[in-house]
Amino acid sequence: MSSKARVGSAGLIATLLSGCGAGLFETRPLGDSVRTADSIATLLVTEQPSQRLGRMANRPVQLHVLLSPLDGKTPPRKIAIAGKLEELETRNTAKLLGSDGRYLWLLGNSITAVELATGKLITAPELEKINPALAGQWLKESKYYEVKGRLRFTTADARKFELDQVSLQTRPYVEPPKPKLNYREDMERYNREMSMWGIGLEKFFWSGGFVTANDWFGLHTPDEADRNHHVGSRVTGESRNSRVDGRRLVYRAKIEACPLDFCLTAISPLPGEGYIGAALLRDETQPRPLRLTEPDGFVMLHWSKLGKEGTLLVSRIGFDGKVAWNVDTGFVDIDQVFPGTPAIAFIGKGPAPANRVAELGLVMIDTGTGQTNSRLFRQN
Repeated sequence: MSSKARVGSAGLIATLLSGCGAGLFETRPLGDSVRTADSIATLLVTEQPSQRLGRMANRPVQLHVLLSPLDGKTPPRKIAIAGKLEELETRNTAKLLGSDGRYLWLLGNSITAVELATGKLITAPELEKINPALAGQWLKESKYYEVKGRLRFTTADARKFELDQVSLQTRPYVEPPKPKLNYREDMERYNREMSMWGIGLEKFFWSGGFVTANDWFGLHTPDEADRNHHVGSRVTGESRNSRVDGRRLVYRAKIEACPLDFCLTAISPLPGEGYIGAALLRDETQPRPLRLTEPDGFVMLHWSKLGKEGTLLVSRIGFDGKVAWNVDTGFVDIDQVFPGTPAIAFIGKGPAPANRVAELGLVMIDTGTGQTNSRLFRQN
């Protein structure tokens, strides 16, 4: 591995953590962040000064959206959404819904959109002016909204609509009929969807992937290889890896079609001591490893050491097993993962400083160079 390609961000996270102190205002992230075309969007809640400073005080809060560009060069943008909101209601209902490419949709005190190019807000009253038939019909619960290419929602009178990104006009939406599948097709669909379901980092841990139609690249302990990936065993597609307390080696294998799946005809480890708890990073939308090009390769996730103090390491690994760059995220706990190109991102927590609570931070990594951009969300 080239020394100039090695990048570390743990020190920056530690420095940021040590700078957290008490202040009159306090800003923290609220709920899950979402990925837009070029940024990671995070909802921030800021507690405002109040005359009621008791522990149970329902302090007024402000809502902002923080857009952290994935290029690591453009400064982040902080966009005000609403102020003087009730804290308890806001913490229970405010949520980022997703991006349709032009707008970031969220629930604050009502349905709101942020135009990503300009930062302009589109509020519920503006939407009602464009769609007067829906006045008073916008609900404040996130379960009635989804963003899949465009905003779709259910109104208070149980009608379904979708919204055009350009005109902001709504039209009735009818769920398309699901395709009729035979038993095998339905089981393949079920297994594909369930393989990506889960909570936490491990749903993005993948055991291996196809290099070509007849070549396989995998990360396994010697015991896993002997038990599940020996000559003659089936390779049932590209599947998940669990975190293990041991080193996984890089394996290359030859495969060919056999009844139902693929079968291994040859397998051997590449030289090297392996990587602690290693796995390949899964693609965002497909049950397979994220594939990189120019040069071809994968993103490997592994750990600095065993135990609770081990931090997540991220490496770009070629099909020959050589590592182009290696990044220490500084995170011991991972809350969210955002696979993709030209950058991947992680939200998590580093080791807790003495007598303090660990704070959420964001690490973004350029998949081409391994260059990182890191920040904490908490502000005082």
